[in-house]
Amino acid sequence: TLLGANTFAGGVTMNAGTLTLGNDSAAGSGSLRLNGGTVTTSGTRSIDNNIVLGGGSFGGANNLTLNGVVSGGGTFNKSGAGTVALGNANTASNSVSISGGKLSLDANGALASVTSIALSGTGHLVLNSGGGNLVNDAASLTFAGGSLDANNRTEVFGGLSLNGGGNTINLLNDGINGTLTFAGGNFVAGSLNIAGWVGQDNLNVSPGGTGDRIFFSTLLSGSFLGAISFNGVPTGGFQLPSGELIPVPEPGTIAFLALGGAAPWRQASRPRAAWLRPAPPHPSQQSRPPPR
Repeated sequence: TLLGANTFAGGVTMNAGTLTLGNDSAAGSGSLRLNGGTVTTSGTRSIDNNIVLGGGSFGGANNLTLNGVVSGGGTFNKSGAGTVALGNANTASNSVSISGGKLSLDANGALASVTSIALSGTGHLVLNSGGGNLVNDAASLTFAGGSLDANNRTEVFGGLSLNGGGNTINLLNDGINGTLTFAGGNFVAGSLNIAGWVGQDNLNVSPGGTGDRIFFSTLLSGSFLGAISFNGVPTGGFQLPSGELIPVPEPGTIAFLALGGAAPWRQASRPRAAWLRPAPPHPSQQSRPPPR
């Protein structure tokens, strides 16, 4: 445990164990090289040290803001119940794993170079409101428990994978509308609840969200759409021709879309799909044998 306001400039290298920061200047003015072990704090802390990742994790129940640049090729591991906030544009180039608490992206470019983000357990990724790009557009997002707060951000990700557990994307409806766009969707196990969605799921009257919205660039599978709920109601998901994800509409509007030929689109693999089967031809339209 480092409790004082230290002035050494040589940095700190951590390979194992637990380092508790009890002061905003506890680690001096040099870099904190994290190769193993866990960094925690006593109380809420905000440090200006640059972080070089080789391993290890940020944990504990208290909140920590990292104002320096986070670099290196190790995985950024967030555990424990507290919040770690990234207050700078960072160059760390590997993966992010959030198994507990919150990782809050407070600055543009906070995860500009990462390749993947994995949420599990009670892990929580927070996209703080504002303009600019927070995350590498090609970074994949994997859910195995956990949640994502959109907060009106417009962000592009790589693929979204459901690997297990009950997962949530929290949207806002406050007049400042953002969009989350994913390259594709992959279903392995689990479920995904879209909380806070508002909009129109009647295909006759310009369907789509009127708050934050979610889009996919490729056609989603029935198994993926079947794992979707909206505001806690297991409606299943429906993908509009634009790629937007909305709740499965009422049968009549689906039939309207089918007759209108507004493909491509896909809905959850549920009994409602039976409504899309063409009706048998009317007897007057059936072919008859030629008269003899």
